[in-house]
Amino acid sequence: MKPPSESTLGLNTRLEDDFISPLTAVRGALEILRDYPDLSTTERMRFVTSALHECERLQGGVMKLSRAVYGAAADANQSQCASGASPGADPAPPTASAYEDRIHDLSQEHVVEVDFSGFVFRNSATVNGFYDALEAHIRAAEFKVWLLVNYSGCSIWPEAWVGFAHRAKKVNVNFVAGTVRYSVDGSQTAGMDRDMFKSRAAALAHIRRHLDARGQ
Repeated sequence: MKPPSESTLGLNTRLEDDFISPLTAVRGALEILRDYPDLSTTERMRFVTSALHECERLQGGVMKLSRAVYGAAADANQSQCASGASPGADPAPPTASAYEDRIHDLSQEHVVEVDFSGFVFRNSATVNGFYDALEAHIRAAEFKVWLLVNYSGCSIWPEAWVGFAHRAKKVNVNFVAGTVRYSVDGSQTAGMDRDMFKSRAAALAHIRRHLDARGQ
């Protein structure tokens, strides 16, 4: 049997450090929390804190992997340029107006429609750009709004997930009475959300029922 090369050993070590070890630790902490419901608050918080710490390690591993993949792609593009080839250019980052064009007030009072359809959240910059525009749009309202969000064909890359979850939670806590999501294409993102409606009409009707129940 041929012994593993130094590069293979290095890759295995990085996988162990960045992914396997923290994932094992998170699973262990969750299994303890599941199997021992009578843990004291202090002990429970110790395992929760440990799991969150290991999640940060996993996030760091994802970021390093992303930089490595995109760095290799950039190097390949540079090589193509040097050889006279014409590489495919990465799409330019959206402008502020592009985000704003995806946010609209509906005729129904208290409802703001957010169009994520076909949008790719590549990193924290695109997350922050979109959510900065959304916060600016709804911050001036004198009441909490309902969000009607179109996820059709939306993609959220791994390195954007943490920032996306943080900004979405912040917006919902501070400015939003409720968020209703829909996707008309059964995209992967939609498949992970059991509360995702399959049409705009169904999602809007759900909001309407809540507003009618509150006399709004």
